[in-house]
Amino acid sequence: MFDVLSVFGRLHARVVPAPLFPIVLARQGYTPSAVSNLLSRLAAGHVLLPGAWGRTTVYRRAPDYDTDFTRLAAAGTPPAYTGAFPAFLVPVPGADGAASPDPGDASDPTAEAHEAFRRAGYRPLRPGVLIAFADAVPQVQPALDALPPSLQSGFEPCTLTPRDLGTARDWVRVAWRLGDLGEEISRAEASVSEALDDPDLTEPRFHDLFHAVAMLLVHVPNVPSILVTGTGLRERLVDLMDRLAATWDERFAESLRSTVLAHPSAQFLEFE
Repeated sequence: MFDVLSVFGRLHARVVPAPLFPIVLARQGYTPSAVSNLLSRLAAGHVLLPGAWGRTTVYRRAPDYDTDFTRLAAAGTPPAYTGAFPAFLVPVPGADGAASPDPGDASDPTAEAHEAFRRAGYRPLRPGVLIAFADAVPQVQPALDALPPSLQSGFEPCTLTPRDLGTARDWVRVAWRLGDLGEEISRAEASVSEALDDPDLTEPRFHDLFHAVAMLLVHVPNVPSILVTGTGLRERLVDLMDRLAATWDERFAESLRSTVLAHPSAQFLEFE
């Protein structure tokens, strides 16, 4: 999915004609049939929104995924810390004596609700307790409303107030796994530096690096500055993304752009 969605960023476009996707993704080894299948699946899953210019199908990203990819462009402004965390009390799988479903198990009736919480910015402080930096009840409410009534009562919004700033920082470190993320970012920094020093860096290897850093950035929170010490993890990742973006423009962008613009359907591109 990421490779398909990244086509929009590579072309700096908000609308991309269907015939251009296989041209771009061929550079990573995708076949036209594989790209066609991916486009169909992502459209069916409402990740891509199809439209048409005459007989040419065009795609744009669904709003939810526009939000995720906008986060890759810049660090943005962290939410203000008010001294408390918006939170939810949620059911703990297996707490009633029943077997716990495997993570991501499609048979778990609350799986979609938990995914909605993740996308809205909530993270687990401990089993049954999710916290966030900003209240996101409107974002998760549709997923909660879709649950059977017998399960809805297990989800309760609340506010949690730590006793002091040190405790608040501890909560953030635990809920967002800042220690583990810091180690992952250090490894990414080393990998990117090594690759960018290589004059023979290939486009497929570049995209592997970009994907790895982008996935880290999607999952690293935009933490209020008062709740972290030292250089923020997100700022380190934004610096890596800036370096990768500059390398893309310097080594690969013009070749891709000339190839894409030579295709007749390029007239239907809408640039950002």
